[in-house]
Formats: sequence, structure tokens, C-alpha cells
Amino acid sequence: MTFADPGFTETFQRIARAAGWASPPRPAQALAQWEGFVEECEEGYALDFSEYLDDLSVRTLLHKVLGDPEARHGPVYEPFARRVGLVDDRFRALIGEGPLVRPGSDHWWERRIPAAGGPEFVADVHERYAVRLRTLEE
Repeated sequence: MTFADPGFTETFQRIARAAGWASPPRPAQALAQWEGFVEECEEGYALDFSEYLDDLSVRTLLHKVLGDPEARHGPVYEPFARRVGLVDDRFRALIGEGPLVRPGSDHWWERRIPAAGGPEFVADVHERYAVRLRTLEE
């Protein structure tokens, strides 16, 4: 589904700009980024922790959109929210066994990280948090 409702897209991009996105994505693009990020994590996130946080920021944007009263109107909100929820379920399962590295975060997706990752991710997490993750080969 493309979620091609002009009102939803306009609201989505307004929220993204207000959140600091210089080139705000369309709803389907942001959802694809979230899905792609979760897939990368399932396979073993390969980049460093800073890149991980940058890639994870799309979930915070989705949170802002899903909580916006204006975004809740229109025909695509519910199917969009359901798709986000399905991806969220996959990510929750993935980080459920992972270490708690940012306990003070306001968002569940930022508190824990996957229990395994690519060599660069594993090394960077160990250096930053003194946490040992399993290394998944690329």
C-alpha cells in the first residue's frame, strides 16, 4: 500500500520538517525505512552505533505522526498504523533479549538493542557500553 492520501502525506511531511528532517520522506518511504532497518537488525546490523541511532530515528518520526491528532483523520491512518505495529512487533521480539543500554530513553525502541549484530556494531557497542553482543557474520 502506498498510503497516498494527500492530506496524510502533507501532515506527515509537516511533522517530519518540524522534527528536523531536511528532506521529509513520504509515509510509505518512512515505513519502508523502518521495515528495512528492522530487516538489517534481524540479519545483524553492520554499521556502528551512531549509524544505528540515525537509522532508528525514523521510528521516532513515526511515533510523532501516529500521535498527531491531525494525522489520525483520513482513510490511510489506520492501515498505516497497523503496518507500523507489525514492524514494531518484529523489532520488539528482536530487542527483547538484547541489553538495556539507554534506560532513560522516552521510547521503548531506544532502550534496548539487538543481542547480536555485525562485527562493527558489536565492537562499537562494546566500546561505548562495555556490553558484549553476539557477532553475526555478514
